[in-house]
Amino acid sequence: MLLIAAASCAIAPWAQGTAVISLEKLPLASRVSNALASSVAYLAEAFWPMNLAVFYPYPLGALPAWKSAAALCLLLAVTATVLVYWRRSPYLLVGWFWYLGMLVPVIGLVQIGLHAMADRYMYLPQIGLWIAVGWGAQRAIRSWPHRAWVCGAAASLAIVALMACAAQQTTYWRDSEALWTAPLIARRRTTERTAISPASCSGKDNSPRRSTSSRPRWKSSLRTLWAIAVLAMP
Repeated sequence: MLLIAAASCAIAPWAQGTAVISLEKLPLASRVSNALASSVAYLAEAFWPMNLAVFYPYPLGALPAWKSAAALCLLLAVTATVLVYWRRSPYLLVGWFWYLGMLVPVIGLVQIGLHAMADRYMYLPQIGLWIAVGWGAQRAIRSWPHRAWVCGAAASLAIVALMACAAQQTTYWRDSEALWTAPLIARRRTTERTAISPASCSGKDNSPRRSTSSRPRWKSSLRTLWAIAVLAMP
């Protein structure tokens, strides 16, 4: 797994070409700070996948130091815990390092594009998390007399809840207006990250019908163009 992650890291800059952001435009300190914050954000979204967005732009300014420090402390605490209990619970070690290892190629140390994170990057890393959760849950309830019924009921409820969340998420894709604004209104993540649409900058609407919000929004458009200019200039 680690060899595959290393190979992906090596291939990505060559495959993406001019989309790779140089260190002059995005210093290593900013990348590390965002990587720490994103690693924790991915953890939260894996267990509570609500208020997702189609695009998470890179922060225009440096993230607050306390956010990076808190994220680092949490990651170190989890890592230390799984190392302490690796003999008793080896699945925790496997799951956690699967998660961290699979995140390395996509965490942004080699920055490609304007996004700070992307939900699609969690497809493989979250397998490790669910390895730890699945094996841990099996060990925790192995002495329960009716564990088969309890697990079946819990799994059914989880599936129904996720189906409802998925149905709600699909409504954001009905047109460009909903796609780019609804997740932003719902999550209000931070003042640094704002869901922006390249289509909104060009004045085009990719939906089958015309967007209802065709009036200009000068402040957000200028902020968007500035971010693109800073990161994408030759």
